[in-house]
Amino acid sequence: MIEGTNEIRSFGELRPSVSGNKTTTRHNCSAILVCMIWLLVALSPAPAPAQTGEYDVKAVALSRIAQYIEWPEQADQGDDSGTFVISVLGQNPFGSALEDAYLSREQKIKNRRVEIRYLEDIDDIDGCHILFISCSEKDRLDDILSHTEGQPLLTIGDTEGFGESGVHINFYLAKGKIRFELNEMSAEVAGFHVDFRLRNIARIVGRERGDG
Repeated sequence: MIEGTNEIRSFGELRPSVSGNKTTTRHNCSAILVCMIWLLVALSPAPAPAQTGEYDVKAVALSRIAQYIEWPEQADQGDDSGTFVISVLGQNPFGSALEDAYLSREQKIKNRRVEIRYLEDIDDIDGCHILFISCSEKDRLDDILSHTEGQPLLTIGDTEGFGESGVHINFYLAKGKIRFELNEMSAEVAGFHVDFRLRNIARIVGRERGDG
């Protein structure tokens, strides 16, 4: 329903005024024209260059998620003179999306300048705050999680089964929309505090039904 003049009650109900005044008639025609233009704009697909890809959305989502997570004290998140490091382990599915989201716009996370790293060796994760584990690393996921255990490092993926296996945040698609799983137990063991607002919109995995 569009609220406004009495003549425009809904998209399907355009009623002219009962007065025969020419000014009112012109007003009605203008209102109908505006409504038609509004509908054409709303229903037209966006131009291809303006369309947002899946990994553009996921790149931006990293900072949104970080806003609602408290890192363990040893991560020293309060020092805004340092950098916040996002690392991608394995094949890079983001293309330039991370650079576009953070470096070109000088976007900060936790009041820190963002640094992007692309890794092949799990031994190079020192100093990382977020580790995105690519689907290409599925076969060695257990080794990776063993290596990250006990470190103030938030693990994120987008591969089926990663959340259940212990990755803290795992993106998935549902009805064409990007959602995420939260392995709450794994995050708690690692020392992360997850805000209830983030928990409320996540699909909780890794905890048996009925567990506290």
